[in-house]
Amino acid sequence: MTSPAKLTVRLAVRDFAMPCPARGHIESQSASARLAQAGQEAHSRYLNSRKKKIEGYEIEVKSDRRFELRSDSDSGEPEAKLEAKIEAEIQVRGRIDGVRPCGVRPGEPSNSICLEEVKSDFDIRGLKRRLTEEPDHPYILQLLTYGYIWYQEKGEVPELELHLVSSKDGDVIVFPVRLDLEWYERWLARRLRAVVSEYRMLARQKERRKKIAETMKFPLPELRPGQQDLIDCVEESVQGAGRAMIQAPTGLGKTLGVLYPTLKEALGRGDQVVYVTPKNSQHRVAEDAAEKLRRDNPDLRSLTLTAKAKLCLKEEVFCNPDYCQYARDYYSKVEENNLVDRACSTPDLDGDRFIELGKKYKVCPFELSLDTISRADVVIGDYNYVFSPRNIMGRFQPRLGIKAEAPNLIIDEAHNLPDRVAGYYSAELSLAGLGEMSKAIEALPPAFSLSFRGLLEELMEIVRSHRPATRKDQPVTVDAGRFEKLAEKISGAVSDYLSGSLLISRGDPALTLLFEVQQFVEALTQKGGESVTLWKIREGGILKVLCLDAAARLKESYQGVRSVVAFSATLKPFDCFERLLGLDAHDLTTKELPSPFPARNRKLMVIPQVSTRYADREKNYSKIAEAVCRIVSQRPGNYLVFFPSFEFLSRVAALARKDLEKSAAELLLQEREMKAAAIDQYLDRLRTPGKPAVFFAVQGGVFAEGVDYPGDMLIGVIIVGPGLPVFDIERNLLADFYERNYGNGFDYAYVYPGMSRVIQSAGRVIRSEKDRGLIVLLDRRFVEPSYGKAMPDYWFDNSANELVSNSILKDINEFWSLA
Repeated sequence: MTSPAKLTVRLAVRDFAMPCPARGHIESQSASARLAQAGQEAHSRYLNSRKKKIEGYEIEVKSDRRFELRSDSDSGEPEAKLEAKIEAEIQVRGRIDGVRPCGVRPGEPSNSICLEEVKSDFDIRGLKRRLTEEPDHPYILQLLTYGYIWYQEKGEVPELELHLVSSKDGDVIVFPVRLDLEWYERWLARRLRAVVSEYRMLARQKERRKKIAETMKFPLPELRPGQQDLIDCVEESVQGAGRAMIQAPTGLGKTLGVLYPTLKEALGRGDQVVYVTPKNSQHRVAEDAAEKLRRDNPDLRSLTLTAKAKLCLKEEVFCNPDYCQYARDYYSKVEENNLVDRACSTPDLDGDRFIELGKKYKVCPFELSLDTISRADVVIGDYNYVFSPRNIMGRFQPRLGIKAEAPNLIIDEAHNLPDRVAGYYSAELSLAGLGEMSKAIEALPPAFSLSFRGLLEELMEIVRSHRPATRKDQPVTVDAGRFEKLAEKISGAVSDYLSGSLLISRGDPALTLLFEVQQFVEALTQKGGESVTLWKIREGGILKVLCLDAAARLKESYQGVRSVVAFSATLKPFDCFERLLGLDAHDLTTKELPSPFPARNRKLMVIPQVSTRYADREKNYSKIAEAVCRIVSQRPGNYLVFFPSFEFLSRVAALARKDLEKSAAELLLQEREMKAAAIDQYLDRLRTPGKPAVFFAVQGGVFAEGVDYPGDMLIGVIIVGPGLPVFDIERNLLADFYERNYGNGFDYAYVYPGMSRVIQSAGRVIRSEKDRGLIVLLDRRFVEPSYGKAMPDYWFDNSANELVSNSILKDINEFWSLA
């Protein structure tokens, strides 16, 4: 029988030096990203000062060691152990922060060496307490590993010190660590076994995926028209590790047509696919596609990530072991109960599964879902998991030297991505909002309400100090240091607050204050990409950090993936979205696919006799109301009429109501803030046969994107004007930025986003090969070239002017007569 080949595993000291068996708490929100950055800066300053002060002090000293794991021997004799076959080699590499002669301190022998590891933290006294309580804390194990490697290489046991540096005030605590060779070697033997076990699990995972890829076929018996072109385009792009941007209309089978070739290529390499959408409600489409592929590939595992707030079993989302029992001892409980394997016993992992396990074993459901990422073949989630400052892409990095390139990334409804990413890197502080927070702080226990009230007043004063002399929205200059110092003070106060035995409830004002300030500081101090700080006069005054360059952030995110496939029904003009999405032209494939449905089933018209420009609206409201009433009267049925704003909607509704009631049609109006139950009620009304409904809604709203209206649920869509974004200082600054960098700033900032809403709205009416429907665009701007550039090719041959009718009602009646 042939013995298995020797394994070689490579990993950094920081990844190797972990408790074994696993133990510890979740402390992911003990400090903000900015405070972590401040810690890194304190770390560097301290090391540099040590080098200047201490003669012979060395920093960043290389430390490498190859450990051998030998197979078990039947004999316990030392000779038998030496003869045991080498099962694996684990190569551990790192750099010691500081190495100094011990003789620099009085009373120490000059021939001994001290190894120093520097760790920075906001609360170094709390860190010292944790180190004292946990002899196998990762920080201690890291330093012990450096000491053991030094002992193996030099033959001497060095002195070891952890230097705990405060990122708040620069204070230092020296924490001595003793290298007990016997204790360390027992831990080392366990850790080497655990590393090899994990390596083999990951290798099996990779081989399992490759086997799935070998037999994976398209899961449907017949392809829809255009679907093979889509698959071929995606396949060619992902095989070349490229980027693809695809515009395809509803009904073509985009999701499955993109997922199948992207997943097959990734699995063939033993890797994964990450599928992201702008809304949780759109996960279902990706889950359905994964389920179809699983029919012939039962081992295919999909994971749908659910927002932390929805999975959290506490009143307030705050990952601190002093507050949350589900964070406390999380890693110990996961290890002892084998929870990752338990979770993955089903092929389709979702939030319900993690809540069930979280309640049963008292562990954080959200963290458990993240711990299963490496086991999933398809990971489905919101944009923020990939593109926000606190993304989870580190979970997809190759581990333990397992050769892998990176997962493939699929971006659904990609036209939404630039604005979403800009939002992740923007933040604001509102004086009105902070004023409301002061009322909640008053309700805290007196000792805390006094301190937090003082901190809040200091914050409000800093915000007010940026109010300009002229009363208008405008850019302002901000002193980031003032906000950073205050954020550190608030973080310290919250640490004291949580150390008490208070009951923390949802919306706790102390935590809310901390989160809002941290988010603002992070947006203010992010490096890379252009941003601007604004003063806005509404709500008593708002100080806002506005991200202008989402593309720079997107380019950074793509570095963690192999291939990118971005698709939507609205990605034109391609040269615009190529830039906004941060895609490089040299490896980019673009493709537009036509509607798979017969052109005779669709009547598309432009009525340029009305204008919806702001200056023209007052004299056009009655014309628009009349046009809507006359169009819907030609054939009874359900119609959606999309407006640029709620104000516009209500003005036209007031004029159209009587005429619509005379025609026996029920007028439905979208409300500004509708709960899920109200949305479902409106959709049920459209599904119910009987009295026709004319539904007035807004472009870009919940009824305009991601909703299907099949069959007779909807027979026509009327789109009133291009739904351009609101003209304000933020959009104007974006237009200026685009003009400087790309040209056509107005089109990039206003026209193309508005036309995306138009095309999404138009896509609601024809959802299958049997549907027939009317699409009417009301506004003369629709025939202008800049607006036409954003329209799908299959809408016309040469120009949007082809969609203008000289006999509107006659053409509409002729279309319906062919039904």
